[in-house]
This record gives sequence, C-alpha cells and structure tokens, in this order.
Amino acid sequence: MNYLLRKLPKAVSEEVYLADDVALEYYRNEKVFEGSISLNPEGEHELKPTSSGKRIGAEEEKERLSSIIDRLNERFGTDFTDVDKQTRDQLVGDMVRDEDLVQKAQNNTKDNFKYSYERAFMDFVISRMNQNEKFMMKILENSEFKNFVMEDMFDEVYSGLLQRAN
Repeated sequence: MNYLLRKLPKAVSEEVYLADDVALEYYRNEKVFEGSISLNPEGEHELKPTSSGKRIGAEEEKERLSSIIDRLNERFGTDFTDVDKQTRDQLVGDMVRDEDLVQKAQNNTKDNFKYSYERAFMDFVISRMNQNEKFMMKILENSEFKNFVMEDMFDEVYSGLLQRAN
C-alpha cells in the first residue's frame, strides 16, 4: 500500500497515470463455451483408459539411454561421461517424484504441461548443481544445450509423471 501512495498525486487536481509503473502481462480472457453443462443420465458409456504413448522395452530404453551422452558430446563438442548420464537420469527422477509436476501433468494436455515443465526445469538443474557442476554449468551457460537436454528429457518426464499419477 505504501508503494501505491508514493505514486498517487499529492494534490487532488493532479492526474493519475500509472501506465509507466504498472504493466499487465499474460492476460487473456476468451469465451470458449456458452450453454448448459449438465450431464445426461441416459446412454451411459464405459470409457477405456488412454495410452500415454508407445511403451519402450527395457532393451530399447537401455540403448537409448547409453546414446544420450554420445549425442551430447557429438553435437556440442563436450566430453561428458556415464557419470553425467547418471546426473541427467537423476534430474529426470527428481522431476518425476515432484508432486506439483505430477498434478500439472495429470491436469493438463501434453502441450500445456510443457510450459510448466520448462519453468520448473531450471529449478531442478540448480538443485542438482552441487552433484555435477560441469554438466549443470553447461546447461546454465549454453541455451542451445539447455534446450536440447530439456527436449530430450520431456517425453520421459511426462510419461513418468503420468505413471505416478495412475
């Protein structure tokens, strides 16, 4: 309240113009439906569970995980090792165990969840900073590398969160 009082004019006749000091960001008001939302008790139907994507066999997953570091090293000229792969896997595990992300994955489409995932990603990177500083600093310093790692982990994190929710 004290901050607002500083912005208000001292004399009653002065105009109040707060546009320079107050900005409205990310506001969208859109009417998407009009009508009744009551349920019709007639014609009950059983719903079949949906699949969160194709399941990867243990053999395929092992091969894919072992190639992650090779792809990073090839693309970014780094010299990451299996320890760095484990750090990446621990980062995925941290995100999958996060109850807030579980709720967001469960209550949003995959595309909408991606916004929450991208915002949360850096928090998890920073929380893991003391375990593997070299790998995490590369994420913090190089936005192309960060985006590559985020994209690479996204499907794995999303499917893991949905499995925890069920």
